[in-house]
Amino acid sequence: MKRLWYVLLLLLAIGGAAFLFLVSRPAPAPAADAQTLRVANGLLESGQAADATLMYEQLVSQGIRSADVYYNLGNAYFSQGNLGQAILNYRRAQALAPRDEDVRANLSLARAQANQTLDASPATPMFRVTRLLESWLTLSETAAGALGLLAAFALLFIIARRLEPGFPRRLSRLALILVAVLMVAGVAAFGSRMIVQAAQPAGVVIVGDAPLKVSPDADSAPASLPGGTEVRVVAEQDDWVQVVFSSGQRQGWLPKTSVAVVS
Repeated sequence: MKRLWYVLLLLLAIGGAAFLFLVSRPAPAPAADAQTLRVANGLLESGQAADATLMYEQLVSQGIRSADVYYNLGNAYFSQGNLGQAILNYRRAQALAPRDEDVRANLSLARAQANQTLDASPATPMFRVTRLLESWLTLSETAAGALGLLAAFALLFIIARRLEPGFPRRLSRLALILVAVLMVAGVAAFGSRMIVQAAQPAGVVIVGDAPLKVSPDADSAPASLPGGTEVRVVAEQDDWVQVVFSSGQRQGWLPKTSVAVVS
């Protein structure tokens, strides 16, 4: 009976990893959407950034989630001097294609022009790990990696129990310990990303000089944040959101319409 449970655990882990791999792959765009994308790309290449922006935004409003669409939308906004929307869409493209060098380069350029020198996230181990993972893996890839390690652990566990006492069994147990450590690290990494994304989602100021208040009820805004400032949204109240920025060292309340969440 125990052996059956081990097999079921292995199959569940492998099936979960396969499912996440499949759902993380971007679905091919319908023919009409692909045609819209080609037209928008042509407009952008010919210098008609405003018209291209409208077509890219149309695709996004239809539920198209594509690194190419977000990247080119970021380029369109950047060419019009809208750093807030440019950084927002580069960040969205990076979430889907974190290892794309063009996305990284253009995001760095937009950040430099927006004087965005500090990370919005607090300088804690959880946020540092999350930021590192975001630079290299999508959320689905992180989950698939954790489940893959779980599958490897289950397989090695079954093998170790079936081997006769001796060197092969000792070797399999050493491998089992190593995979167990990696599995715990993978699950912790995935968990930290889920916690951070749920508790303090990343956002970008998308308007120029957004008024920054100490509380939603304050009569005046003693400061403002320029477009392109990256923040973490920590709370909402009516038409206001509380944000942290500058490595978590500063915080305040912004109009909800002035901030867009990355994902």
